[in-house]
Amino acid sequence: MDNQSSNPQAQVDQPDAVERRASTSSYSELQATNDPAYPTKKQAFIQRLKQAYLFDLLRARPHSKHFRHTRAQYINGRVRPIALLLALLIPAWIAVDALFLSGSELKTISVLRITCGALFLLLCLWSSANHSLLVARIKLTLLVVIPSGFHTAAQFVLLGNGHDSLPAGYHFFPFMIIGLGGIFPLTIFEGALLAGFVVGLYILNHLILGDLFSYSSLNDIWLLTLLAGIAGWAALTQLSMMMRLYRQAHRDSLTGLANRGSIVGFLNREAQSAREQGSPLSVILMDLDKFKRINDTYGHAVGDEVLINVSQLLIKTSRAEDFVGRYGGEEFLMVLSGTDAETALKIAHRLRSACDQQHIKLLDEQLLSYSTSAGVAELKADETVEQMMKRVDDALYQAKGAGRNCIVVADDSDG
Repeated sequence: MDNQSSNPQAQVDQPDAVERRASTSSYSELQATNDPAYPTKKQAFIQRLKQAYLFDLLRARPHSKHFRHTRAQYINGRVRPIALLLALLIPAWIAVDALFLSGSELKTISVLRITCGALFLLLCLWSSANHSLLVARIKLTLLVVIPSGFHTAAQFVLLGNGHDSLPAGYHFFPFMIIGLGGIFPLTIFEGALLAGFVVGLYILNHLILGDLFSYSSLNDIWLLTLLAGIAGWAALTQLSMMMRLYRQAHRDSLTGLANRGSIVGFLNREAQSAREQGSPLSVILMDLDKFKRINDTYGHAVGDEVLINVSQLLIKTSRAEDFVGRYGGEEFLMVLSGTDAETALKIAHRLRSACDQQHIKLLDEQLLSYSTSAGVAELKADETVEQMMKRVDDALYQAKGAGRNCIVVADDSDG
């Protein structure tokens, strides 16, 4: 058992988790006024607007690991049927090419179409249990690059052999590829990269062909840019709706932290990953001391404000890679991926000490302080998540029994 205080002054990492951010809309008049890091209502409202309508839509970095996994699954689920459809339709157009092309042209184009179809088929069959956003981005990139490569090659084959314009079934490819972007929940950065690649490749191709400044090419560039804007708006709308539904399903309504179902699901996935990679995984189960007395003495509104205060503090003092959730009532669970028990204990000390220094200003100018107790446990190679949670819960119970405001590391015996 360890109940010694530690220095709470540690580097503050801004969280990257969507569901780990406390909801600024739930602030009341009871502010933690002793800490300038806590915003006023107006500042919180402005920050929420920036977060919801700019930062979260700009790029994936502010998103949580759990949300990135969810979005990766969504992207993968849409790449596969589109790849299968293109794997069937692109080679099938050979029958139409036979009506317009002949000789070596038809043979070359047929090889290109069959190759393109085979690549799409491989993309469709590519399945991975690792719901990585990087893998999903690679699949989406291939969904764009494969038809772009085919169109570029076919364009040079056909126009290089004396055709004044592309035959039917070729000219629409850049527009189709741009339109695909509207099917996926993409950030502004991702959508801009997709559109920039397609439009840039079109400009480069026609610059090489020498007809970039023709009326037809300029008209196509204008249409591509317009379609890119429409597809980008559709992609952002999907992302915004997905984030809104995700938060409703995975956030605690009061604190804005991950709810119990979300953090338990995340813990199970991280446990599986930790076993596969042979990396450590630890958890901290933290509980507010004598919280019922706070509710009984000051009312539930003050109790809610304490919970919000703790949630904000946990986010502010945790590391970017940590995952924080409200486990139930006044209990909070932190999942520490790639972290052993020794490091988890140091983090728990930092959190407990930071809680000790909090003073919430009440309406009658009184200052309310609170303390926390915590249990720490590291996942063992031969135990389930349920067994680990039983051990950390027992450790928290021991901390409560030892006088509260302390930390206990779970023993290695079976739970």
